[in-house]
Amino acid sequence: DGDQDDPGDGVYIRCVTGDIAVGETGEVRGLSKFATAAIPSVAVSCGTWYFEVQILPDPATGTAPAPGGSNAGCAVQVGWATEAFQPDQGTGDGVGDCQGSWAIDVRRGLVFDQGQELPIACT
Repeated sequence: DGDQDDPGDGVYIRCVTGDIAVGETGEVRGLSKFATAAIPSVAVSCGTWYFEVQILPDPATGTAPAPGGSNAGCAVQVGWATEAFQPDQGTGDGVGDCQGSWAIDVRRGLVFDQGQELPIACT
């Protein structure tokens, strides 16, 4: 199922749509189109918060999605969600597709705002 076992500290990675593989150090690899992984035990409700994502090359091909590139089939969307987020395994709706969730896809230049697909606007 792709979920990483809870190491005892309450932090684990959960697959909420699609199929993922989780490595020993927590790296996530999507095994299906638009899989959504989450860490439900890591949540904030106030203040300023940050997260960092590192996009690594696919070990099978050695390539990573490039901004504006033509990596066919390589869409990496990173997002965040509120408690209202209700992914749907049946439809494949994940982060950015549902109420209470947002995502960004830098390679395709898109923002997903609760189901709306919008171009990234830079000012």
